Order: sequence, then C-alpha cells, then structure tokens
Amino acid sequence: MWSTAPVWQADIHNGSLTSSQTRYHYITTDHLGTPILVTDKSGNKTWRSYSEAFGNTATESTAGTQINLRFPGQYWNKETGLHQNYFRYYSLARGRYIQSDPLGIFGGLNTYEYASSDPLGYIDPTGEVPIAPIVWSYFRCVARCTASSSIMDTLTGEVDCWPNALTDNAQNCALSCANPLNWLGNNFNKSIPLNRPKAKAQLLQRKEIEKRLE
Repeated sequence: MWSTAPVWQADIHNGSLTSSQTRYHYITTDHLGTPILVTDKSGNKTWRSYSEAFGNTATESTAGTQINLRFPGQYWNKETGLHQNYFRYYSLARGRYIQSDPLGIFGGLNTYEYASSDPLGYIDPTGEVPIAPIVWSYFRCVARCTASSSIMDTLTGEVDCWPNALTDNAQNCALSCANPLNWLGNNFNKSIPLNRPKAKAQLLQRKEIEKRLE
C-alpha cells in the first residue's frame, strides 16, 4: 500500500473483521513521516525500527508484527530488498534509485539521487522530486481540506458555480492550513478579503468545529 501519512495498521485473522479477530497497531513516525514505533491499543510496543540515514533499517517486533512502510511513499519489498517508491525502486544499500528519474534532469541533475543526498531534510514521496516534509504536509492539508469542503458544499446544496466554488475552497483551505492550531493568531483569519464572505464563513465554521472537537 502506497502511503505518505501512516496512522495505523490492522492484522486480520481468519478472514474476519470482527474486533476479536483483528489487532490494530498505531504508528508513530519521525519528523520525515517514517514509521519508527508501533504500539497496540494498550500502548505496548509491537514493532520498532532503527534506521541509518539513507534508509537501511533493522527492526524488532512482537507477535509477528510486520510494518513494511519506510520513507514517505516507500514500501519495503522483502523479496528484492528494495523500496517501491511509486514511480521507481529505491536501493537502501546504495542510498540511490536503481532507475533514472522519470522527470529527467528536471528532478535534479543526478537522476539517480535520493532527496538531493539529504535524506534527513528532504523526502521524495513519488520518486520524482525532493521536497521538504513541511511543504508536502501543507499541500496534503490543502488538498484534503478542499476535497472535504467541496463535498460539504455538494451535500448542503450551496454550489452555484463549481469553478468558483473550487477556487474559493482552495483559497480558504490554503489560508487555514497555513495557520494550524491558530499558531499565527486570530488576526490571521481576519486577513481573508471581505469580498469573499462565503470563504470567511467557511473558515470560521471549520475553526468552530475544530474547537468543539478538542
């Protein structure tokens, strides 16, 4: 399974999804988004990884727990020892890709290089372009927020023009995701132009929902 934001994994026994036959494992990641610790619902450790900078990893587990997710967007293939990185394969032994970048030199002059040779500061979720984790998280937040806002508009029947609605939602979410947990203060929300009252109302409504969920 390709993923850049792992949260949990379920071990299903006897083909049953009942709670008695399913074990849930909750994933803790490092600053890049790489799984480093997995616990069960009681907080007991079920899996732990110890990684070198370029991804060479040693693991320990209990009860046969196996987590194959590695760097964001990478899945460890036990048979080949390679990481499947969506568009190409990454060799943790070499610290580089075994295929050239599908974007050519637009992804960097060295077309086999991983994360600009800075695996502690950059990630490459699709095997194309290195990107800082915080930037990737921001764009993922905007995409998720825009999609959910558009679905809400559809369910409530508030869409009068889809192109305009998508633009408003995207701009609204871009502002909201730039101010997580109100780190930039309440004045940041007031910066939304007054000629976009719907967007301002949506942002304030979302903030109110987030406050109630805390």
